Amino acid sequence: MAGAQRWPTLLAGAGGVAAHLPWLPIAATQFPAATGWMVPAWHALPLSERLLAPFRLLPPVAPFGAQLDLATAPVALQLAAAVGCLHLLVRSRADGQLFLLWLLPATGLTALAFVGASALYMGRGEALFLAPALAILAAAASAGRASKVIAASLVVGGLLVSGASLRSWADRPANPEEQLTNALRQHLPRDGTVIVGGYWRLGLDYQLHRDEARCTFINYPAAAAHHPGWYDDSSVWPQPGELERLRTQVGPTANSGALAIMVSPGLATTPDLERLARSLGLRPAFDAPGGVV
Repeated sequence: MAGAQRWPTLLAGAGGVAAHLPWLPIAATQFPAATGWMVPAWHALPLSERLLAPFRLLPPVAPFGAQLDLATAPVALQLAAAVGCLHLLVRSRADGQLFLLWLLPATGLTALAFVGASALYMGRGEALFLAPALAILAAAASAGRASKVIAASLVVGGLLVSGASLRSWADRPANPEEQLTNALRQHLPRDGTVIVGGYWRLGLDYQLHRDEARCTFINYPAAAAHHPGWYDDSSVWPQPGELERLRTQVGPTANSGALAIMVSPGLATTPDLERLARSLGLRPAFDAPGGVV
């Protein structure tokens, strides 16, 4: 790599790595079953889908892309940015070294997935491309006036699109998580208890504690507390007698009006929690897509 390119490239790569570092402790401490389901799901895909999956499952082209909170750029802008990046890649004059930087995360994700590792984090995997993308941008910026203009346009355009996405996020209607949180604020005292069956624990806890509305959360089944942002009712289930013990534990709280139960319709925990609610004299207070308080 030429001397004029070396330091900008190294600094850009270091910046990309630093931006990804906050995810490493989270990834290293994942509850094993949280990603264990990915291995059989991956191997159940036809070979043709497995070859395309590392790219097809990345937003915004992923099937779930429309469900993301942040808006994505129009397709025309994405294509223009892709053409600009391709020009910079060709003009970078790095003797193929930056091509290897770009290929490393792509081939690494694919290889890990093919050997059965739970490495394809849908919606997060693209973060691995940040370091080589910045390196390519930095190296190409010294390749001539046109490259400098394209690189500057990509940076400014990225900032503008990010700002517009954040603005649209701030102005969007309340999502189901926020609707359910507002219902808890309305019906539950600040020191209340919330029993959560399903995958709402992490989001509700975050939303309620933003304004110091302190509540105690109890997972049902209790094993789901090991990974509050994820729940799979085919691998995490209640222990014998757990529902009866929970009824005894929260009975006094229900009598004082400081108990709510968060039910996720369609999950295996739903019948248990509905029976628990009826036995404690609780009634449905609010429902949103995917959840009932």
